[in-house]
Amino acid sequence: MASELCKTISVARLEKHKNLFLNYRNLHHFPLELLKDEGLQYLERLYMKRNSLTSLYLTVDRNRLWYVPRHLCQLPSLNELSMAGNRLAFLPLDLGRSRELQYVYVDNNIHLKGLPSYLYNKVIGCSGCGAPIQVSEVKLLSFSSGQRTVFLPAEVKAIGTEHDHVLPLQELAMRGLYHTYHSLL
Repeated sequence: MASELCKTISVARLEKHKNLFLNYRNLHHFPLELLKDEGLQYLERLYMKRNSLTSLYLTVDRNRLWYVPRHLCQLPSLNELSMAGNRLAFLPLDLGRSRELQYVYVDNNIHLKGLPSYLYNKVIGCSGCGAPIQVSEVKLLSFSSGQRTVFLPAEVKAIGTEHDHVLPLQELAMRGLYHTYHSLL
């Protein structure tokens, strides 16, 4: 079985396949042959249904991805997902719904407008997301009550819009400050 798998991958590499079908092969681990010798640089779709994988780590850093297919949310064995340095503007609302997915890295996607609520109990990397803050927007990053004014760090600039179904990071931070401040009174 292993030599047949190596042959299939070798042919796909030589013929510059865009699709690779590794379905129904009873694979227990991701085939490392896919990553050897610069991997399959032309590969766009990898099909691996009905195997015996127990865990999956997917890294698609520094590509030109501008959206995440919703089907990615349905991978029951996906444990870690890294999509840093792409052109993502949004993430599917169901991303993070799976109990297995524990780590999501979307750093340096400057157009990313929000994070799905299912990700808030996961390990998330999102530094460098959202548009750079403008000086005129500094007043939006403060919370005042009575004689106290608390300034929020620039990292919590609103990365959503009023039409998003995902709460902007600034709103979440403001709610946290509000509840903290009023619990001290």
